[in-house]
Amino acid sequence: MMVRDLGQVELLPTLAAMQTFTEQRQVDTPDELWLCEHPPVFTQGLAGKASHVLDARHIPVVQTNRGGQVTYHGPGQVVAYPLLDLKRAGYFVKEYVYRLEDALLRTLATFGVIGHRVAGAPGIYVRLGEPHSHALLPQRPQFQTFQPTDSTSQEEISPSPSRAPPPPT
Repeated sequence: MMVRDLGQVELLPTLAAMQTFTEQRQVDTPDELWLCEHPPVFTQGLAGKASHVLDARHIPVVQTNRGGQVTYHGPGQVVAYPLLDLKRAGYFVKEYVYRLEDALLRTLATFGVIGHRVAGAPGIYVRLGEPHSHALLPQRPQFQTFQPTDSTSQEEISPSPSRAPPPPT
């Protein structure tokens, strides 16, 4: 697998480049992992609605074709885009996501940081105020509108703009 460090890049051209890479992929095209940071941006997944972003202020909100609702990306937050041929690798999407989460958990552990899975909320979560804590996170995260004031928040890293809670399932 080829790893590319792109540095800080705008989101939309990066998404377009990934789409082009995927469209031009041949049977023998090697998989790639693109690492980058983005200037402040909210990405809205297929389950996202305009009402989920309460106050974007000057930060753009970009509709994407990924799953999920709203995610903030910004400087200092490394984003990894794996460009893989899942069929060639023999993975179904859910299995791949599980394996990716598992790899992230193991990587965090090498740095002494404890990651957690949360039922019904795909991804890996870290207690920002207690990154070494084994205490379980609530299995239905309590999303709240807030203005970050200290490092004890369990919310995703975000600037002062807020996002609305996901609808109950």
